[in-house]
Amino acid sequence: MLILRNISKQYERSGNFVLSNINLEFKDKGLVSVLGPSGCGKTTLLNLIGGLDTPSEGEIIVDDFTLNNLRKKDLNRYHNQYVGFVYQNYNLINYLNVSENIELIAKNQFTDKLLEYLHLYNKKFSKIKNLSGGEKQRVAIARSLINNPHILLCDEPTGALDIKTSHEIMELLKNISKNMLVIMVTHNKDLANKYSDRIITLEDGSVIKDTKKQRNTLPRKHNLKKIKISFSRIIKIILNNIKNKYKRNILTILAFSIGLIALSLVLAISNGFNKSLEKEEKESLSKYPIFISETSLNLDKSIKDIFFSTEFHNEEYIYKEKTEHKNIITKEYIDNLNKINKFLNYQINTYILDGKILTISDKKLEEINIISGNDIKEANEVLLFVNNNTINAEVLESLGFTKEKYSYNEIINYEFKIKKENYKIVGIASIESDSYLSNINGLLSYQSLPNIIPLSISLYPKDYKSKSEILKHLENYKAVEFTDYSSTIKSLSKSLMNGITVILISFSAISLMVSTIMIGIISYISIYERIKEIGLFKSLGLSNFYIKVIFMGENVLLGIIASSFSFIVSKCISIPLNNILTSLTGLQNIILINSKLLITLFIISISLSLIGTYFPIRKTKKLKIIETLKYE
Repeated sequence: MLILRNISKQYERSGNFVLSNINLEFKDKGLVSVLGPSGCGKTTLLNLIGGLDTPSEGEIIVDDFTLNNLRKKDLNRYHNQYVGFVYQNYNLINYLNVSENIELIAKNQFTDKLLEYLHLYNKKFSKIKNLSGGEKQRVAIARSLINNPHILLCDEPTGALDIKTSHEIMELLKNISKNMLVIMVTHNKDLANKYSDRIITLEDGSVIKDTKKQRNTLPRKHNLKKIKISFSRIIKIILNNIKNKYKRNILTILAFSIGLIALSLVLAISNGFNKSLEKEEKESLSKYPIFISETSLNLDKSIKDIFFSTEFHNEEYIYKEKTEHKNIITKEYIDNLNKINKFLNYQINTYILDGKILTISDKKLEEINIISGNDIKEANEVLLFVNNNTINAEVLESLGFTKEKYSYNEIINYEFKIKKENYKIVGIASIESDSYLSNINGLLSYQSLPNIIPLSISLYPKDYKSKSEILKHLENYKAVEFTDYSSTIKSLSKSLMNGITVILISFSAISLMVSTIMIGIISYISIYERIKEIGLFKSLGLSNFYIKVIFMGENVLLGIIASSFSFIVSKCISIPLNNILTSLTGLQNIILINSKLLITLFIISISLSLIGTYFPIRKTKKLKIIETLKYE
């Protein structure tokens, strides 16, 4: 049942009524033609019945609901299930084939039967550009019938066809009208008179003639079901458009990839460097000493203060300089260190006794080179350690050596006293500069001094796991602070690397920002190019949400392809670069390309694609179906 009651339509711009006080009733079946001169309101009447436009006055009743009172989602369902549209210019999507145009938003099991009925089955996979005008119009009719609508609305369906084809289309519409209501707008009076069951003539927006006024039948109970569009159908729509614009999309992917490749290499270098540093710490740096002395040395802070000023001082005031933390090393604390002996390679204590600097190791050092003389064999024997044949001036002066240089023979077998005990230098030794014991310089003895508090203590862990246990033990004594050399080196290296990474990421971000803007521009262009397609989707009942999903999905898919391409290119670039960097630094796999990086690239590219698409896609919400279908 279809009733138009006191329908008027006035457009704000013109101020004139296109339709004025239209009252019409229609049966559920039959072919109704609407005639009249151009501008009399025929197409406007069709648009109102189809729900593409709303009346200024009056109401349109379809079965048991008022059309102009429907909510947006119910109006979409009305477009999808109640009405089908056939246009003079077909409104087909040229890059899709016949079957894809008919099943534009949903797969349908009756497509093949419909194609056979319309004599199009042999053209099922043909591109639209290869069809004749009559075939294109039959495809348009097939698309409008695929959801089995109650009303078929035809706007000049034969206007662009020759006489023979026009009669074929009218025969087809006549047959269709046996099962549903067909309302056709036309200028062709001969065709209307030959095939129509009823002719309505309009002039100046009013009905001046109606050959067969009808009373409405009993209204049916409407059943506007929720529109279902499958994920696979959305993917197919997305892939079809990407395939159609493949040249432009390839350029987009390449442009987007430039920034992603730069970013991936920066992140890979940062990640690889930190991983290499952690590996180096576990394998080598962990053996470097943990240093404890009376004056706590926060080496990490001291080094950072060289590069960054951490405190703000007002120029009008004088501030008291903060003193270093003073450690109180007691006999109890020294005894407690015995609990961690099993985790230590060495414990080396340094003393100042009788003005002499003496270093004492709890175990015999294995990593030493005897340059001259002998190694320690008896209790009161000592070694004099030199670094590149130089030694701390204070060590020499404390022994009474005041000249600039001395021969080995002058030093070996030299005797001196500490706490009334006689000591003798039996050899001159050195340690490789890259050894974790390279900080030893001066006099070394293996004779313990149990009742004397050392000036400083150096703890050398066995391995990374042992170091963790040592640190856990030391952290229980909050009053005594310590310096972890390996952690300081690692922290400083990471700080420098993070600073460099931030700078490089900033440059990469500029490229990505340009890529995002480009995606936005391409989205705007794509929307303008596909305005008619958007209108077609809306006329078939597709909501703004799904249209957004389609456009965003296209750009997200391009972003995923770009990130995958960037990952592969970065992986290829990293192979020769890693070889070069390994030869220069000795560190393995500084450029670390892994699955974590791929996920990061996916997240970045998808986020930027959504940002670039968000603002252009908002425009589709404001597009009216009538305006989009007229867009050229």
